[in-house]
Amino acid sequence: MSDFFLTSDELKTLTGYRKKSLQIQHLRQHGIRYTVNALGEPIVIRESIHELMRSPKARTKKHVGLNLPNE
Repeated sequence: MSDFFLTSDELKTLTGYRKKSLQIQHLRQHGIRYTVNALGEPIVIRESIHELMRSPKARTKKHVGLNLPNE
């Protein structure tokens, strides 16, 4: 399952927050698609991060919430 979704540790690394509400706020601010599970945890599909980084908009921004090497 962690191959499809970001793990909670990856979400903490991505957002810089442990608190669920702050993670959700960070995801919203950076335009990262997510859903919330029954426990109130943000769930991010790994591919959505890759899509975001490939978008033309991401190429013009200095910081989009995740630093990945250029492809």
